[in-house]
Amino acid sequence: MLVLADRGFSGFRLWAQAAATGADLLWWVKTNLRPRHQETLADGSWLATIIPTSGRGGNRHHH
Repeated sequence: MLVLADRGFSGFRLWAQAAATGADLLWWVKTNLRPRHQETLADGSWLATIIPTSGRGGNRHHH
């Protein structure tokens, strides 16, 4: 299963809940988020790791 989400659906808790289902996740994120590049895919897109913050609700994600 593939779960798609727009950047209005952010928050580490929500991301973690969706990831726990075993689904593949494809989420748009805010432009001020600084993901750590993990792997470039054949189509030019890439996988990233995004860690939670300790501030306001931890609105960063981990993939």
